Order: sequence, then structure tokens, then C-alpha cells
Amino acid sequence: MKEIFELIKRYKTDELTELEKKKVEEELDKHRLLNEIVEDEFNLNFPPINLETEKGISKEVSHRFKKSTIISVMSAVVIVSVFSFLYRPLISPLVSSRYYNPGKTEIYPPYKDLYHDLMIYLELTDGEKDVFSTIIDDHGFADYGVEIYLGDRFYREGNKLTTLSGSIKKGTGNFFEKYNANHHIFDNSNAYLKNQIEASNEYLELLEALEPTNYVSVYLRYKNPITTLEAVRKEQNIDSIDAEIKWFTVEQESDTHPVWGFSPEWNYFSLVNSDNERYIDERFPVVRLRDYLIYYDLLEHEGGDKAEILAKAYEEHYIDMLKYFTYREEFLKVINSSFLDQNTLKRDIRFFEENGVRIDGLLLHGTAEEVTKYIKTDSNIIIRDIRNVVLSKYSK
Repeated sequence: MKEIFELIKRYKTDELTELEKKKVEEELDKHRLLNEIVEDEFNLNFPPINLETEKGISKEVSHRFKKSTIISVMSAVVIVSVFSFLYRPLISPLVSSRYYNPGKTEIYPPYKDLYHDLMIYLELTDGEKDVFSTIIDDHGFADYGVEIYLGDRFYREGNKLTTLSGSIKKGTGNFFEKYNANHHIFDNSNAYLKNQIEASNEYLELLEALEPTNYVSVYLRYKNPITTLEAVRKEQNIDSIDAEIKWFTVEQESDTHPVWGFSPEWNYFSLVNSDNERYIDERFPVVRLRDYLIYYDLLEHEGGDKAEILAKAYEEHYIDMLKYFTYREEFLKVINSSFLDQNTLKRDIRFFEENGVRIDGLLLHGTAEEVTKYIKTDSNIIIRDIRNVVLSKYSK
């Protein structure tokens, strides 16, 4: 600033070299351009400056500084405004990409990942519930409003819904805190089994006291676990009565464990895309049992024992549900699952691949009369719990 001030003084007395004179004129041209911008765009007018006096030159420099400051401030305001305008569309996706996105369609387009994750999770951990619908409101920056409607598989679709609502913020969710999970614990000790047998006799008396056409939901336990092939044979035999198996529970490695299982129902969970095609993910190809069986036409081939095909598919289906969640760790964190941590999953996958899958119980729906008969004809079965009773099959 001091240098240009001295040059301007000498410029007026024609004491400058050609090079110095050119430098001063360039600076004055810049000043005039800035002055025009300020006056035109921001309606700021300064009186003309007399460059014939030192005082006038000082004012010129002072005004130049003021105008430059104003322009710098206004430029900053413009930059901040532009940044604010672009901040959400540019930065929000980057932030969201670092966390679980419930509205993403990565697993099986066009279905939302949250829907798919919950369907697999409920089939594995709770044979009584499924997902009726999900609503997701994306607020940006990994912040989502979530509303989930869970169906009760004992009732007709949509007749009895449980609503879960809350949020998922940067990979942490609170909507699942209100989920009343039916996480029973199996205890394989002899003392516990003895107590269950005594309780089963009381449950049986309650069933016999019901009207024959009352429709019930009961958890049954095998005193001695059976193979998946034996389970399929029993499932085929039950087709002739007014009852249906909704869920098989799987014997775990430890004596005390949460009740996990899978649904053998043909229509439980099946997805097709817009072209009516089924998609099989080779990481866990049997995670959706029906799609796997249809995709490979496993039940349409002539010859062979279809029960053996189903039994093998059941085992692979259960193991693939466990494998699925080794890829869905972000989802498990969102629902704060204490049952499905990665170490447990990997340990269980290894155990079932080495030892096979055995069935230690089932969830049965049927008329009180048929369920009672079914229990009495199998000495290996005891009643673990009666879950629901309604007037009839058609009133649920």
C-alpha cells in the first residue's frame, strides 16, 4: 500500500519510468472497475476523488480499501450462500453413505433393505411375526424417520398389526425398542425338561377343554430332537388334517439358548422383480427358501425323494439366514440385537455346517381337536406354550 501511494504521488509529477507508470495505471483501472461493481450492484456511491492533492490521494486509497473490503465481504456472502445451497445435495449423500440406509435397495431391488432385513430377522428369531409394510422418511445426513407394521401370522393378513415407529440416526435406531419379541429360551437340562413335561400335561387338559373348532396356536417341543428329514416327513403327514406347521425351531450347540428357527411355509417369503424374475444371491442362495426351490425347479424333477430335497434345502436355508447377517452387521447394530453378534454367527455357521441341523420344536396352528390328536399320537412331543385361542379358523 505504501509503495503504490508513493508511486501515485510521483505519477502526478511525471517522475515515473514507463514501467512504473504502467503499474500505477493498471492499479487505477482495477480501482475504477471495482468502483463500478460496487455502485451498480450494491448502490454504494462515493464522491469523486481529487487526485491533485495528497489529501485526495489518501482518500482515494482509503476509499479503495473500503470498497475492496465491501466487495470481499459480499463475495464471501455469495460463496457461503452457494455453499449452503449445494451443501445438502452434495454432502448429505456422503454422510449417509457411511451409515445404514433403510431405504436403500442394495439386497434385492426394488425392495427396501430394511424390509428385507426385517423379514429375514423375524423368520430366524420369531415365528409369530412378519413385516406387513415399512415407511421410511429420509431427512438427510443419515437421519431417517421409520414406521413399521408387523403382522401376526396367526391372524389373517392385516387383521392384527403392531406398529413400531421411531428413527435411525447415523447407524443408531430406537424404533425396535418397542418390539415385544417372543424370545423364549430353551433349556435342555433334565430338570427343566421334567418341569416342561408336567406343564405340558396341564396345557393338554386346557386344549381338551376347548371347543373342537376353536383355533389355536401352540409351541411344541420334541423331547428328543429330530433330523430335518424326519421333520419333513411329519410335515407331509400333517397336510391331511386341519393344522399347519408355521415354524420349526432348531436345536443349538449350547444347552441354554434363544429359540431360533425357520418357516417351512411355501408362501412365507418370496420376491420377484419388475420382470417377474427371481434373484438368487450366491453369497446366501437359500436365504429365501421358496425363491431358491422355484429358481432351480428342485421340486419339479421326476424321480428322487422330494422329502430329501426339502430336508437339504431346509438345512441350507437356516444356515444361509445366519450367513446373511454376517453381511448385515450395520442392520444388527441399528436394532441393537444382543442375540446375533458376529462371533456367535460365525461359530453357529461352523457348528451347523459340521453337524447338520436338527429340529427341537415347532409352532403349530390348527383346530383344538386336530392339534390335540396330533400331540397325542407322538410320544416325543410336549406342549411348551399355548399362544393364541380364537373362536374358529374363520374368526381370526
